[in-house]
Amino acid sequence: MEAQAQSLEELTITSQHRRIVVDGQDVEAVHAATSEAVARARAGDGPSLLEMKTYRYRGHSRSDPAKYRPDGELEAWKARDPLVILGRRLADEGLLSPEAHAALESDITAEVEAAVNFVDQSPVPAPESLYEDVYVRSPYIHMRAAEKDPAWRAAVRDDRVPEELPSLAPAPAKVGA
Repeated sequence: MEAQAQSLEELTITSQHRRIVVDGQDVEAVHAATSEAVARARAGDGPSLLEMKTYRYRGHSRSDPAKYRPDGELEAWKARDPLVILGRRLADEGLLSPEAHAALESDITAEVEAAVNFVDQSPVPAPESLYEDVYVRSPYIHMRAAEKDPAWRAAVRDDRVPEELPSLAPAPAKVGA
């Protein structure tokens, strides 16, 4: 039986890939690593594999009480929540006062509550709208090819679905059809 890899970094990847392991709880570290990977890709230096080490605060589903976690593990990770770390860093650097932090939290809470209320008060979408704005069928396998086509670049979204679709994958079934 093969041993499981404890990190994506342990998996075999070609030498053309850049492997970066990042503290996924640190917003600035994630930004720096992502910026480096994007710059590398845009420069034509190949892909990067970013492993963001982070933590899932809840079980795998609503029915999973996560009793398999050792005592204190969840609390330790919550103390390293990305928003807690960033808030502390901004406060330590004098960039965020306690009053500004409280006002920011209040504004965010109000915005989330407004979004939840909007959803709760909105009509249930029609089942046939399930696939709208989710997937664009394209004659191109890769976007690089599409981006080289001036007609594709200039087309509006609805015009991007060609009359004859390639037989790469079946079209999604319409609900109720």
